[in-house]
Amino acid sequence: MKTSKKVILVCLAIFLLFIAIRLSIDFPTGLGIYSGNISATNPEGTIRFTTAPLFQVILIDPPDNTIYTIPGFTRDVNLTCSVVNLSSGINITQVKLYTDISGAYVITDTLNITNPPPFNVTFNLTAVPLGSYRWNCEAISSTNVSRFAPADWHFTIRRSGPTPTPGGGGSKAPYVKEEPAYLPCIIPPDNLTSWFTFDNNTDDFWNESHEGLTFEKPKYFKGADLAAMKFNGFSDQVIISPDNVFNNIKEGTIDGWVYYKKKVEPVVIFSYADASQNDKHLLLQILPSGNIEFKYKDGSDYRIVAPETLFNFMMHRDTWVHFALTYNNTEYEWYFDGIKYGANVQVSGNPGFWFNDLKESVQLTGAIGALIGKGQITNQFKGGLDEIEIFDRALTSKEVYDIQSRLKCKISTRCGDGILQAYKGEECDDGNTISGDYCSAACKIEYCGDGVLQPSLGEECEPPLTEYCGVACEILVVPPEAEIVRFEQPKVYLPERVIPWWLLGIAVLAIAAVFYLWLKATSKPRQKTAEPVVKRITVKKQKKQSKRKKKKK
Repeated sequence: MKTSKKVILVCLAIFLLFIAIRLSIDFPTGLGIYSGNISATNPEGTIRFTTAPLFQVILIDPPDNTIYTIPGFTRDVNLTCSVVNLSSGINITQVKLYTDISGAYVITDTLNITNPPPFNVTFNLTAVPLGSYRWNCEAISSTNVSRFAPADWHFTIRRSGPTPTPGGGGSKAPYVKEEPAYLPCIIPPDNLTSWFTFDNNTDDFWNESHEGLTFEKPKYFKGADLAAMKFNGFSDQVIISPDNVFNNIKEGTIDGWVYYKKKVEPVVIFSYADASQNDKHLLLQILPSGNIEFKYKDGSDYRIVAPETLFNFMMHRDTWVHFALTYNNTEYEWYFDGIKYGANVQVSGNPGFWFNDLKESVQLTGAIGALIGKGQITNQFKGGLDEIEIFDRALTSKEVYDIQSRLKCKISTRCGDGILQAYKGEECDDGNTISGDYCSAACKIEYCGDGVLQPSLGEECEPPLTEYCGVACEILVVPPEAEIVRFEQPKVYLPERVIPWWLLGIAVLAIAAVFYLWLKATSKPRQKTAEPVVKRITVKKQKKQSKRKKKKK
C-alpha cells in the first residue's frame, strides 16, 4: 500500500506540472487576464489570444495638414491631444509632445498628469518659424506602458503675400499679384542620389541603402545647417558602403559645405577610388596653397578641373563655404557661395570624365574626408564637412544659389514618413510602419482579399469567396478543423498580474510534496504480530512430545 500511494502522488505531480507547462505554451505571457475580442486558431490547432490596448492617444487640434498663413516669420501654435482610457484602473503620469521643429524628431515638451483619463492636453509652442512640421503625443502610464497616436499629424506655417491696395473708384476690382508662399528652405532638387547631412549620424539621409562607416566615433559640431562632422586630419573619414554605388552616374553635381583648416598636404573632400590600386581614382581636394581641384587619375592618364577664377580656401579658412561642381556633356562649372566661377580644365587624355569612367574597376569605394588606396587611407581632411550631396544631373545656377542661400528642407523619402511617393512603389503612407491600419508596414494598401488576415480591420478570415469565408472576409461556416472563439465583453490583460510558468511549476511540486507528507503523517502504522512464531513453537513441542511417547512404549 505504501508503494502504491507514492506512485499515485508522483503521477499527480507530473500531471499538474504538465498542465503548468501547457499553459505557458498556450499563453506565452503567463497566467493573467486576457482580452477576448480577437482570437483564432493557428495552424497547429492552439488557440492564441491577443491583448487589447490599455489606453488610446488621439490627436485633436490642429487638424492634420493645417496651413497657417501669416504676415511675419513666426507664429504661436497650440497642439492638443486626447488620452482615452480603455480599461479601468489605468493611471497616466506623463504626456510627451514630439515634433521636428528643431530639425530632429525629438521630445519638445512634457506635461505631468495627476488626473485619470479621459482628458485633453494642450501644448503651447511659441515663436514657431516658417516651415512644415510633424507632431505626435505619447502617453505613459504608472506601469511604464507607453502609447502614441496611430499616425503623425502635420502643419505648415507660411508667409502671406502683400496686402492689396484699394482701387481707383471704378467698378472693376483691383488687380492683386499672387505671391508664392515663402518657405525658409527649398524642396530638394530632382535627381538627388545621396545626401550626407551629418546631423545625427553618418548614413545617407536620402538613400537608406548607403551606409556611412567610420573607424572612430564621429565627432560633431555646429555646422552650416544644424550639425556637421568634424575631421581631425589623420584618422577621421567616412567610408560609403556598399561598393560601386555611383558607377552609373554619367553626369551630375557634387556640392556641400566646407570648414577648412590649414594643412601642409592636400586634403580630400570626396573621393571615388579603386581600393585595390593606388593610381585609379577621382577626387575632390584642396591643395596646401588653398586652391581646389577635381582630379581623375588612371595610371598615366589624368585630368584636372580647377575654377577658371581661382577661389582660395586659405583666404576663407575657419569659416563655412558652400561649393558646387557640375558636369554635363564634357562641360564643367564651379560655384562658391552660390556664385559661378567657371572652369579651367587641364587634360591628358579624354576631355570628359565622371564617375562612370571608373566602372571597369572591380571594387570602387566612395569616401568623404579621405582617399582610399591599395591598403592605405591618405589625405585625410582637417576641419568640418556638412551636407555633402551627389546628383545624377547638372544643377542650374538658380538651383545652386537656392541651395546655398536657403538650404534644403530635410524631408524624408522613406516608407512611413507620411508622404506618398508613388514612384517608389508606395500605395499609401500614413506616417508609420505599422500594419493593421489599412496601410501596411511596406506602404501597401491593406484590404479584404490581400491574403493577410487583419483582425484589427474586422476581418475574420482570408481569402474571401471561399466555402468558409464570405465576400467581406466574414466567417460563413466554422471549418471542422478550426475553432473560433469570441467573447462578448473584452477583458484587458494586465502585465502586473502575470505568473511565470516556472514559478507555477515550483508551486505545484511544493503542493504535491506537502500532500505526500500529510498522508504519511496521518496514516496508521502497521502492528507486527507474533502469531507465526507461536505456531512454530507449538509445532516443535508437539513433535518432541510424540517422540517421548514412542520411547516409553
